[in-house]
Amino acid sequence: MFKPSSEENISKHHQSTSTFTLSYLGDACYELWCRKLVTHRYSNPNQVHRKTVQLVRCQSQSKLIELLLPLLTEEEKKVYTKGKNTRPNNVPKSATVEEYRKSTGFECLVGYWLIRDEAERFNELMNDETVLPFIESFLTSSSSLGQSSCLTEEGTF
Repeated sequence: MFKPSSEENISKHHQSTSTFTLSYLGDACYELWCRKLVTHRYSNPNQVHRKTVQLVRCQSQSKLIELLLPLLTEEEKKVYTKGKNTRPNNVPKSATVEEYRKSTGFECLVGYWLIRDEAERFNELMNDETVLPFIESFLTSSSSLGQSSCLTEEGTF
């Protein structure tokens, strides 16, 4: 993992890191987090796969970032906006361009936290009282729009 030697290097690296790199890393990290969370609840491979797919699809990430936006710092909002404003090469048929762009912004933000070695910030936000019911709804329902309740298993990077 990339660990710069100083705050100045972190800032320079962030400035020069492409949105592709941030979103690519963020996508991988978020999916790993989701897989870890889901496997704490389910052991059936079909359920694990279905729940993970529900959490990582761009429609879910788009809704998730809407919950997170009020909690972000100005710098984090800039990273999100940079990712969101990246012109997509292709959009899944099941998603709108807006959903896809928001999810790319979310993935850039997760990648940003990763390269800055700030996993605790991701975990803090994912365990926020406004986010927990949203995540829990995927784990407790048969659809992606299930009933909300509190999360009992904490997920971490």
